Amino acid sequence: MYRRPPHPIPPPSPQTIRPHSDPLPTPAEEQRRRLATNSPSSPAATYGEERDGRDGRDGEAPALSEHYVSDGARKEKLRQRSYPPPRATRRRYAELHCASAFSFLAGASLPEDLIERAAELELPAVALIDRNGVYGAPRFYKAARAAGIKALVGAEVVIDAPRRRPSKIEPGKTGHAADPLKLARETEARVTVLVADRSGYQNLCRMLTAGALAHPKGEARVDWDTLAAHAGGLWCLTGGEEGPLARTLRAHGSNGRVEARRLLERLRAIFHDRLSIEVQRHALRFEEERNQALFELARGSNLPLLATNGVRYGREDEKRLYDVLTCLRLGARLDSAGALLDGERQRHLKGAGEMAELWSDHPEAVEATLELARSLDFTLADLGYRFPDYPLPTGETPASYLR
Repeated sequence: MYRRPPHPIPPPSPQTIRPHSDPLPTPAEEQRRRLATNSPSSPAATYGEERDGRDGRDGEAPALSEHYVSDGARKEKLRQRSYPPPRATRRRYAELHCASAFSFLAGASLPEDLIERAAELELPAVALIDRNGVYGAPRFYKAARAAGIKALVGAEVVIDAPRRRPSKIEPGKTGHAADPLKLARETEARVTVLVADRSGYQNLCRMLTAGALAHPKGEARVDWDTLAAHAGGLWCLTGGEEGPLARTLRAHGSNGRVEARRLLERLRAIFHDRLSIEVQRHALRFEEERNQALFELARGSNLPLLATNGVRYGREDEKRLYDVLTCLRLGARLDSAGALLDGERQRHLKGAGEMAELWSDHPEAVEATLELARSLDFTLADLGYRFPDYPLPTGETPASYLR
């Protein structure tokens, strides 16, 4: 067993020994004591006695000090944010595609930071959509409840498909070296799903678990049959750059729209009327070319358009942090990444006014976000235990029969 070595902590002076009958210290005395304890020259500050609650005696169980704070409590304190009082708003936009730092190297902001920014923008609802997991959902929901924001749950589910080693850098990412094997992950297709009800949350968790169990760690993915078997209670968005429609349009060139139409019908057969065509705008030429194809697909299939910003970080100035994460993900260097980072521009949370101006040619795509957010009934508040229905004799209630 580890034995902590003794430290040269002097015994307390008679002045510091206070009988139990003495009155409690005044606030001024307490403040002076804390300053003395936390000063760099204090033995307690040097050896952490006040911080971690150890009394410094060799071989004895640590004694918790009066002001001991556990690591868990300290982390919980760091997660706390202050939000403006919730108020009724007429904002006609909800962000339904928002990734957090729980999307490993594919998101830069903590769930609490995303909610803090959403509260500043007066967004009525935000959906957390992390890659292959719902790990950040509890923290996201807790923060959203404090801010008066509806927290929706979902995930980007990786679809199983043969991986290809790209022979050239993808459009919009030209001319800069990156690890080809890591870049191959950027070609994976991810279906975005939102939880509509309690059964949908169960199906999403089961689907993610099945995908993780069937593949090595870090390579979880589901096939189309698994997706279809667990589609109940889920609403599908076709996604942005990572979505299967975008991947199909890019991969098949001039024949891309025909193949994309077939894929759209496949998704419709799985999700029925719980399907929206997602569009995003980040001032990229190739992205706008894709949007024109998506507009045509929406008209031809009579499916609703839905605008999101594909959020990867909460505030605009966090783009630099996300650039670092992108380089780590792709095995590239910041000084030579260049255009590899251009596709991640403007992926911060935006307010209703900014999104309305951005999509002034398709205002229905912005308004559809709030309509969908209102129709999705599930939040983590609905996870409370429900007792099973028990057959009761005629004329009895559960309470009367239990008596």
